[in-house]
Amino acid sequence: MRTVLSAAHRLVVFVGNYGSGKTEIALNFAAALAALGKNVSLADLDTVTPAFRSRDVKAEMARLGVRVLAPAGEMANTDLPSIPAEIVGAIRMAPGHVILDVGGDRTGSRVLGFFHEAFFKEDYEAYFVVNPWRPFTSTAAQIESALAVIEASARVRVDGLIGNPHLGPQSGLADILEQVPVVQEAAVNLHRPVKFWAAAKHLAAALQEKVSEPVLPLELYMRPPWER
Repeated sequence: MRTVLSAAHRLVVFVGNYGSGKTEIALNFAAALAALGKNVSLADLDTVTPAFRSRDVKAEMARLGVRVLAPAGEMANTDLPSIPAEIVGAIRMAPGHVILDVGGDRTGSRVLGFFHEAFFKEDYEAYFVVNPWRPFTSTAAQIESALAVIEASARVRVDGLIGNPHLGPQSGLADILEQVPVVQEAAVNLHRPVKFWAAAKHLAAALQEKVSEPVLPLELYMRPPWER
């Protein structure tokens, strides 16, 4: 875990397509930083996936020491013009770490374009969360194409990949390992590293024995609306 969090930049951006587990990873990354005594804010900028958003577990994150920032009320499901000054201010000048949870298609990632100038003045890192079990990122070529769309829309450079192969809560280690080569191939072709892998807590140790990069154990915070 310390390796995953080592030298985390002030701004850490997670983008990923629907079903990648991007929001789960953003929440766990933020919670892990907070557990180390860091000042952590998480900005929910996902305008694409209304059923699984960081803002839905705002109270739970607050108990863990993470401040979740998101549009409220009627503004919660609208697009770029609704971003409140609190989020803009946090991205530009908040102390501590700011984690950005961003939608991963052309529409979702363009919200980052709003902060284009601020990013170039900041020391940030951006990562693309990949689940090869999902459509549109099931091959190395598709991953490469999806990343190109995100970079063009968001106007930020993605520094590396985060591998999160899963088929939902019932996934086993074999399901993860089957897709590890796909993520590795894409990383090689893109000349970007695999920053880390992610897996449910009960699978993380076993996965760490199979991969050289660090593994982030996931506490599952995101649940379907009918289970909340």
